[in-house]
Amino acid sequence: MTVHHSLAAPRGRLGSLDRLRRQTQVRVVLRRGLRKAGAFLQFIAAQPPSDPATGAGLDPPAPRVRLAISVAKAAGNAPKRARLRRLVRAAFRALRHTWPSPADCLVIARTPWPAVRLADVIAELADLSAAVFRRWPPLNGRKRRDR
Repeated sequence: MTVHHSLAAPRGRLGSLDRLRRQTQVRVVLRRGLRKAGAFLQFIAAQPPSDPATGAGLDPPAPRVRLAISVAKAAGNAPKRARLRRLVRAAFRALRHTWPSPADCLVIARTPWPAVRLADVIAELADLSAAVFRRWPPLNGRKRRDR
């Protein structure tokens, strides 16, 4: 399925403030985040913890969208995995201005993606993030009443 999105070209770099840098930060997203899986990617988003006690000593939330990327070895050899990471970063830079802030996001690639292009990654990430952010904000472990 090809979906054309009229988004700005990815600009800038992904600085350290735009990334989830610690394994504990990624674990919080995995534990508390809303998930949506697509054909090749899985997207998980959570609100950053505002309380240091519940955030396990994490940084206070910055008013920005932060990203972590996980690419499994099953997704291909090292050059293919590195290319996929670069494409996910570029798609994130193109889409992050459309996402609510603050948010901590994790993108997981587990399967090979043959002949991947930036437009494909942007389309899949846009679809997955739209589905997750329709249910935003997460209720941090409590059941949602609107299901």
